[in-house]
Amino acid sequence: MIEGFVRFQTFIVGLLGFTGVILTIRMNARSARQQHGRQVKHERQALRTALRAELEIIRAMYADRISTTGDHESQQSVLVPLHVPDRVYQQLLDRIGLLTAAEVEATMKAYLLVAELPTRLGVLADTTVESRYPGYVRIPGRNVGHVSKLHASFIESIDLALKLLIGELSSNAIT
Repeated sequence: MIEGFVRFQTFIVGLLGFTGVILTIRMNARSARQQHGRQVKHERQALRTALRAELEIIRAMYADRISTTGDHESQQSVLVPLHVPDRVYQQLLDRIGLLTAAEVEATMKAYLLVAELPTRLGVLADTTVESRYPGYVRIPGRNVGHVSKLHASFIESIDLALKLLIGELSSNAIT
């Protein structure tokens, strides 16, 4: 028995060493996969938080515009700003695939409507009077109610995106 051990000693030591190396590689790979998973989860949560913050700002702007124009009864025109902040979305658009399909769909729809707002306001604008205020359009009194309805319809899409983003944030809290 001892004679067999001495004879195959190099083979047995080599086999044990090889097994140790394989186990170490597997453990390192597992650790790397777990680290990558934690990193992706963190990036996903950061993306949700940033988009949520920006959408909440946009929603508040739209709600303010609705309250300003909603009960407008005079025929006096109003100035409406064309710019809506979407810088966070534009900078993080390449990472949107980290979100769920439902979140992507709702978020993109909300931001597409945000991007379309200046065009729609332009249709309602008074084109006979040039605005002295760059970045604003003059909406004649007869169209002010439409501005309010337009913003209200866009808020529905923003609310859906926020609902999904907030729901995922609370259900996938980073631990």
